[in-house]
Amino acid sequence: MCAAPYSCGEDRPREQYEEVQNGSVAADTVGKKSHADSVTSAYLDEMIHSGRTVLLNFCYCCDCTVTIPMLQSAINALGDSVNLFGIDAKEHLDLADEYDVRRGPFYILFDESGVRVDTLCGYEGSNMLDSTYIERWLRESLRLPKEGVMKIEVFGPGCAKCATTAKNAQDALDKLGIDAHVVKIERLEEIVVRGVLMTPAVFIDGQKVSEGKVARTDQITEWIQSRLRQGEDV
Repeated sequence: MCAAPYSCGEDRPREQYEEVQNGSVAADTVGKKSHADSVTSAYLDEMIHSGRTVLLNFCYCCDCTVTIPMLQSAINALGDSVNLFGIDAKEHLDLADEYDVRRGPFYILFDESGVRVDTLCGYEGSNMLDSTYIERWLRESLRLPKEGVMKIEVFGPGCAKCATTAKNAQDALDKLGIDAHVVKIERLEEIVVRGVLMTPAVFIDGQKVSEGKVARTDQITEWIQSRLRQGEDV
């Protein structure tokens, strides 16, 4: 269980605590705030809607900051695609209330479209979560494939045609014997951000291959094989 506000120990140097709070540790964030009073609701909202994935880390005490290296290691494993921003919840009770944070360390994950997709406590019981656990959580929450594994995305609102397309994609993978990741994207915000005008749409490794129709298994098989050949040529 996460530590309750103000209940964590203060046995770590205050200098270490200040260095990692108030946005002073951030992975390529939109700007950098170094003083407690400069972190505002408007600033966080701007960062969350910057077009990049954002992970907010609310801390209440020095012990909470121990998890920051774990967070950074997990983010580095994803290719630095996530902006990490630390917030001193003691100094910003208004922000803690706004984001419904009652314990710390507490992580809130937002996707590229600014949608809050998941939350996580930095401790399980009295044990601190390690970077492997956090990386797995990030990948699952953001629906990212394992490193080096092909990713097939099927965009649509969850209709029958979308479900058929997703099944055909899995059937194609099974036929080829390929370990790949089929992801169904149903949130309207993400569909719009990715430039999909008609559904169902199919993306392979981020490239659109079909839109506005049910893709057959044989078609998807051909697209997968073409993508594999492209990878061999790189």
